[in-house]
Amino acid sequence: MEIIGVDHVILATADLDGAAERWQALGLQLTPPMRHAGSSTENSVFFVGGPDTEFYVELLAVHDRLGAESEERHELLAAIDRGGLHRLMLQVRSAAAALAALAGHGIEASTRIVRRDDGSLIGTVVEPAGPTGAGCPIALIAYEGGGEARRARHQAAGLFRHELPLARLDHLAVISHDVEATCHFWATVLGVAQTGRVTGRGMDIRQLRIGDVTLELIGPHGDDSPVHQRPAGLASVTAFEVADLDAVVATVRARGFDVADPAPGVLPGSRVSTVTPDQLGGLALQLISFDQA
Repeated sequence: MEIIGVDHVILATADLDGAAERWQALGLQLTPPMRHAGSSTENSVFFVGGPDTEFYVELLAVHDRLGAESEERHELLAAIDRGGLHRLMLQVRSAAAALAALAGHGIEASTRIVRRDDGSLIGTVVEPAGPTGAGCPIALIAYEGGGEARRARHQAAGLFRHELPLARLDHLAVISHDVEATCHFWATVLGVAQTGRVTGRGMDIRQLRIGDVTLELIGPHGDDSPVHQRPAGLASVTAFEVADLDAVVATVRARGFDVADPAPGVLPGSRVSTVTPDQLGGLALQLISFDQA
């Protein structure tokens, strides 16, 4: 299969309006709440990037719990109950090709058509039937008309004009207690090979490049590594690159959020500061900048 890039992550929430309000208070423009036609779910999203680097965070809630149970959306309901990121969504060119590729590795999957509340087609989602070796829940989406047309519409609609200047998604992280096996799955099944490795602070970080985004597979480095104590799965944090970290931190504080002073990050040449997940509906926002030298 051909994975074009990291499309979005799903932040499961029991209170869509409340979660959206927190991200809006941060200075981000969110789409109005939208119910998916023929489904029990509703969402609101914000986009970051530009025509060639689009990524979005989807705040996803259930407006009809009994309906969600009848649709067997059990994983989503469990994610809503515990809070935090629910799933990593990868964009592919062809849902049929993705379905066939997974089947070739013995992975059963189903397809689900996603429509807007007016009934217009968004695309086709390919969902593995159970856990895979990816280290976190994943699904694949192929958009009707391709992602390029979507990005052009979003750009024209001004959906990237945020008051908080996030430049692009830099990386996401998956906690794995067997990082070697997880890395092997990404390479052999999904066709995404390791491109880098960073060790330190008790972490073995395997870096995978998907489009212009780095996916970090974080495993333990040493018997006393803190990673052993962390639950496996998609870490509930998104790391966005900013041009002027100190200025952005000042902006975040002016908007009423608590955020740590910038400090050296794990990645070489990086400085980071983080807004904690309790302030943003269960998802931490890491702000990161890199030395220009």
